[in-house]
Amino acid sequence: MSLSTCRVRLPFWTRDTRPGPGGGGPSPSQGHSYGIFQKALQRRNVVGALAAARELPQLSLSDALDLTVLVARKDPRRHQRVAARWLLRYLEEDPAATVEEAALAGSSLIAHTGVGYREAAQTLHGRKSN
Repeated sequence: MSLSTCRVRLPFWTRDTRPGPGGGGPSPSQGHSYGIFQKALQRRNVVGALAAARELPQLSLSDALDLTVLVARKDPRRHQRVAARWLLRYLEEDPAATVEEAALAGSSLIAHTGVGYREAAQTLHGRKSN
């Protein structure tokens, strides 16, 4: 199977954020959901964070990374899938990313399940802001 024939299901945090037919911006409930998401991250509640993230139209790349790190630490069986989705989104949002940057991001995502996860997360947080 070639890469061009692979279908990737986009994660729930990449949904379109354009206003619907009624116009306007984010609803107040989205602000409430974001607060719940942030609290779940702070409490390291992976189930709560995933549920709150599903209520949001889109997470920032930084928030999606925080969620990816939490999943790696608390639910490693989901980590591979979530990390791959984050990497895909990173590459889509930064078309100028080099293969070296992609390799660094990929290896940092893998490291999230190990003892150096803090350093790996710091590497990615620094990398995406450049």
